[in-house]
Amino acid sequence: MKFRIVSAVFFSIFFVLAMPVKNADAGGWFIPEVSTVAIPVKIEVPNNAAIGTRLWKSASVTSTLIDGAASFTAQIAGRLNDRVLAPGFTDVYKTNIPGLGVKWMAIWKARNFPGGRKMVVSHESEHSPGQTGWVNNDQYVQEIWLELYKIGPIQSSRVSLKSSVIVQFNCPGCKAWNISTSGETELVAGPVCTASSPTIPVSLRRVSIEHFSGVGSTSDAQTFNITLSCSGGRPGSSVNARVQLTDASKPENASNHLTLSSDSTASGLGINILKDGAALVFGPDSASSGANQWSAGVIAQGVSTFQIPLSARYVQIAPKIVSGKANGRATFTISYQ
Repeated sequence: MKFRIVSAVFFSIFFVLAMPVKNADAGGWFIPEVSTVAIPVKIEVPNNAAIGTRLWKSASVTSTLIDGAASFTAQIAGRLNDRVLAPGFTDVYKTNIPGLGVKWMAIWKARNFPGGRKMVVSHESEHSPGQTGWVNNDQYVQEIWLELYKIGPIQSSRVSLKSSVIVQFNCPGCKAWNISTSGETELVAGPVCTASSPTIPVSLRRVSIEHFSGVGSTSDAQTFNITLSCSGGRPGSSVNARVQLTDASKPENASNHLTLSSDSTASGLGINILKDGAALVFGPDSASSGANQWSAGVIAQGVSTFQIPLSARYVQIAPKIVSGKANGRATFTISYQ
């Protein structure tokens, strides 16, 4: 079941583009001088989207730069105002909407790089394509677009995003290429959940070897829970939590029993993890849908705590059992759909 979190976003972003020349009275100009980036009506945020996931990319806007008196060494340089990098990123910047980051990209073209140089629009000292080799009356098409990224949890809210950028050449006499975006969009996502505890100890208690009667025989199961803390989401939305169990001692294990860990002294045993009495199958750690994923249930908006009831037991996997300490370790990955 899909779920939705809605955030209405108003964009107002401006670019100015200019070109340094020796003669400030004969600066460059652009055709057109004004462009608009279209913002979509809706942007969907997948529940299992990782931090750093690109949520949307705009179509490019272009303008032809013309200059009749430019310097051979003149450089095209971009500058982004309000440059506050998102934590953990080098080219994505924070917005006033928690969890949403912005990146402006450009392809600059000139005589020295006619095929174009793709780079982030941030500051001329950080991202400059270098000397253009400009010759009077050269004409080259410049290209810019916008990308939005997930930089943290995105909660349901109705907000207005306002941001501005200026991209210009180092020339006081140059004319500008103004680029703006406006409009409202919905960020569509669902409740956000995290594990309440990073580790879940489970005691299987002392079990006598005489309790086992042969391969496949088991001990009594001991119950435990995976507890999730959830928040956010649009009223009426929900999310399907799917779980992948992985054998920490043997990640490639695709059986229904956990391998004993290296600190164990017992042998001939494995460990089942059960849901509704059935032994679950292990598999490689992955948030992507796979054959060994199973549904933990549907989490509705407004549910702050969600428990996944499970149990564990020893299972005999060899004809002979050697007594001793029998431990196992598993990890779980939860994706939301």
